[in-house]
Amino acid sequence: QWLLNAQASALVTTYPEPGMKEENDAALAQELAEVKAAMSEEEIAALVEATNAEEPEVDNTAAIADMQAVTVESLPEEVKLYDVSDTTDASGIRRIDAAKLKFFVQVLY
Repeated sequence: QWLLNAQASALVTTYPEPGMKEENDAALAQELAEVKAAMSEEEIAALVEATNAEEPEVDNTAAIADMQAVTVESLPEEVKLYDVSDTTDASGIRRIDAAKLKFFVQVLY
């Protein structure tokens, strides 16, 4: 309701600031270095172990068994009929136009 036929609009322009990404990366690296300096060796080892640990594998066999495979026979057949007109005007420009006449879906089971 508020987007259709809106009376107001806005034009937003952004300009890149040279070196901003490098500054942000350096600030993040500094912050992470401070966090790491405040951690003990045991905390660092536990964090590395937790990061490298493999997640337990989830058994999806029941979900996979419930899924139904799509086959060509199970897909609906779509038929579109068009009225095609092909005209050439006096200047030799050819125009081809197609207007949709019908569209129906035939479901085959």
